[in-house]
Amino acid sequence: MATYYINEAAFDLPDLGFSDQTVHVLRAKATSDGEINVLVFRNPLPEPKPAREVVTAHRDNERRSLAGFAVLFDREIELDGTVAIEAGIRFRHERGMVYQRNAHFVFADQHLLVVANAPFEDKDTCDRVMDHVLTTLRFRTE
Repeated sequence: MATYYINEAAFDLPDLGFSDQTVHVLRAKATSDGEINVLVFRNPLPEPKPAREVVTAHRDNERRSLAGFAVLFDREIELDGTVAIEAGIRFRHERGMVYQRNAHFVFADQHLLVVANAPFEDKDTCDRVMDHVLTTLRFRTE
């Protein structure tokens, strides 16, 4: 049996091959008419892959599904001793242009994606939020 931890508790799962694909969504009011969201996506990797390959596949999917998709910047960063690929992107949504910052952490068995997004006019606030998230991010060892 595997033990699954959440902030409030922990519980055991039977050995049926469960795959953790957790998505966390945190919302706040933006200064414009909209929201600033912080999202965390967890996806299992069936086999180890280079980080750039995982990120390229993710972006190719976004490029196909998001109108007006464009990468504004792309860089490697190191956080808490772990290398990540960070980007700024924009895309069109039914309510207008959206700005997104994301950081991809690729481990041997997992792709962890941390995202902040907001209406494009709240780009500076979105950057401040993501900068704060990334500078305070600490990986758990338990």
